[in-house]
Amino acid sequence: MMPTERLRVLNSRETKSGDYVLYWMQAAQRAEANPALQHAVRLANEQRRPCLAFFGLTERFPEANARHLAFMLEGLRETQRALADRGVRLVVRRVQPDRGVVELGRAASLVVTDRGYLRVQKSWREKAAAALACPLIQVETETVVPVETASPKEEYSAATFRPKIRKILASSLAVPADRKPLRDSLGWKGDSLDLENIEDVLAGLKISTGASARRPSTAGRDGGGQEALPPFPPGTARSFRRSPQQSDRRFSFPPQPLSPFRTDFARLGGGESGRVEKPRPGGLSRGAGRPAGAGRKFRSLQRPLRLVRVAAGLGPDDPGPARGRSAAGALHPGRAGGRENA
Repeated sequence: MMPTERLRVLNSRETKSGDYVLYWMQAAQRAEANPALQHAVRLANEQRRPCLAFFGLTERFPEANARHLAFMLEGLRETQRALADRGVRLVVRRVQPDRGVVELGRAASLVVTDRGYLRVQKSWREKAAAALACPLIQVETETVVPVETASPKEEYSAATFRPKIRKILASSLAVPADRKPLRDSLGWKGDSLDLENIEDVLAGLKISTGASARRPSTAGRDGGGQEALPPFPPGTARSFRRSPQQSDRRFSFPPQPLSPFRTDFARLGGGESGRVEKPRPGGLSRGAGRPAGAGRKFRSLQRPLRLVRVAAGLGPDDPGPARGRSAAGALHPGRAGGRENA
C-alpha cells in the first residue's frame, strides 16, 4: 500500500467504469522509483483494467527552448521504452497538459498524477481537477518526506527541522516495490508523437532555435546520469561518520573548472597567467592564480564578504570572527551559540 501521507485527492468525483486507469506523467518523468506510477498500476490491478500513461508536451512552458525540449524528449523516449517493457503505453501528445489529460480522462475510471511545485504545474492540476469527471489523485513523487508531513509551519533552523525528519524518515522510505499491470495497454488505439524521430518533433514546435538553444552534448536519459556518477565506495558512509576529511579524500568528484569559488582562473584559458598578487591579510586574495584583467567577476564575489566584515566591525587586518562564532554572531552577539547558529 502507498503511504497515505503521499496521497491527495484533488477533486470530489466518483470512480467511473472506464476503459483504463490513466497515469498523468508530467513532473516525474521516469519509470523507476516513481510512487505515482506504482499507485496507478496498483489501482489498475484492483480494477482489472490496464494502466495507460500520458505526457503533455507544450512549447509554452516558461523559457523552454529546443535544447531543453530535446534533452527532455530523449529521456522520455527511454522512459517510454521502459514502460512498454512493463506493459504500460506512454502516450505523448503536443497539447496543453491539463487539456490533454481531460481528453484522455473521458474514458478513464480515475486519473493518478505526480506532484509539481512550480506555479504553472499547480495551475495545470487545478484546471484538470475541476474539468475531469473522475477522481484525480496526486501522489508525492519529488521529495522523500512529503512537505506537509515534514512540518506544518515554516522552519527557520535545521536544528528544529532535522528531528522532525528523523522521526518519519523510515516510514517515508518504505515505498512499495515496482509491479507490473495484470493487463497491458500496449494495444491501445490512439495517436501519439513518435519519439524515435525527435528532430521531427522539435521541427513541429514553435520554440526558440537560436544560438542559446543549441543541442547539449550529453544525451537526456536516465542511464546516462547513472553512468556519469562515479561508483560509491563500499563502507564510505560508515567511515564518513568517523573521519569526514578522510572520506572526502576517498570519495570526491573532480573539481569543476567553472566554479565561481575557484581561484585558479589560469586553467580557464584565454589570458596570461603570469601575474599573481600576494593575498591580502584577513580576506580573499585580489588575484590568486588568475590571469590579468579577469578581476571584475572575482571582485563581485568579494564585495558581499567586505560588507559583512564592515557591518561586523572588522578591520582589513582582522582575521575574522573567533572560532565557533559566525558572522551572524558578530553582528548580533546575543545570538552567538544560539539556535540561529545551529
